[in-house]
Amino acid sequence: MTALRAKTDTGKEIVDEMTQGYDLLNKNVTDNYKHVQNVVNSLQEQEEGISIINEAINEIDLNTQKQAVVAEEVSAIAKQSFNVAKKIVSNTHSAQFEGKDDLKIKDLKNQNFDIDGDCKRDN
Repeated sequence: MTALRAKTDTGKEIVDEMTQGYDLLNKNVTDNYKHVQNVVNSLQEQEEGISIINEAINEIDLNTQKQAVVAEEVSAIAKQSFNVAKKIVSNTHSAQFEGKDDLKIKDLKNQNFDIDGDCKRDN
């Protein structure tokens, strides 16, 4: 019976070691699962952050496009105003009226205005 008892004790030791190994394996799998979940959660947070950044960039882009349209409209209005002003000055210079020669008018003949409205002096 002693041999049978020894085999039983050996089998019990093997089962105990296997149970401890299984418990350790189960703990490692659980720990790894927690790490994977942490990575997944971090990636989801990063994805949300990237989405918010993309929305902000799209809004900035839209506003920039709107500002470009407004800038073009303002430029067109400025060019039209400049052309009207040139016509007024031209008509004023060509008009004949009493006392015209006695008026003190700023001499604009030495200034060149380009279509963008910049004023450049000829020296």
